[in-house]
Amino acid sequence: MSTQRNDENTIPHETPTVSHGLGTAALITGIVSVVLVAAGVLRPPATALFLFALLVLGASAGIAAVVLAIIARRQAKGKAVAGGILGAVGAVVGASMFATILIGAIRPPVVEVELHASGDSGFTVEFTDDGEPRSAIWYEEEEWGAKFGERESTSEMTVTAVEPGDVTCRIVRDGEVVAEESSSSGTVTCSFSAE
Repeated sequence: MSTQRNDENTIPHETPTVSHGLGTAALITGIVSVVLVAAGVLRPPATALFLFALLVLGASAGIAAVVLAIIARRQAKGKAVAGGILGAVGAVVGASMFATILIGAIRPPVVEVELHASGDSGFTVEFTDDGEPRSAIWYEEEEWGAKFGERESTSEMTVTAVEPGDVTCRIVRDGEVVAEESSSSGTVTCSFSAE
């Protein structure tokens, strides 16, 4: 306690002490945030639950560090700013990684699809590639084929011979034959639906 001289009398006056506690807390929480998020991103754990926990805790610690930094910005400016920056990085990276993983878990997986067609003479093939209609004309003696990845749960193709004759179609999804048809009428359709 110090005293301040006043003309009329002496009044005790307390000099405020500067506390760096919140600034230090912001800095430590920001560091914890970055470490947790980095542990989840750079070295993903064996279980998804543990990865989610690391990312959520890291993002939460980052948000806490930003809040502490805002509160402490007048008391311990350097530590508060550093903690706020680290916290913001941890929060943004943790939340975006969590969202990316969550969206990836919700979207259907990519399935490897192979389409095969053959015929006595030339033929056309009409099919869909991830929902987009496609077609091909084939005049070779060997079998026609296409391979692509798609998220659709259905596959369909139609083979039409240029001249009447035998035609065959086959759909393979993730290495398993799911549809195979033959016809001597010159046109054949193979279709598959996982629904």
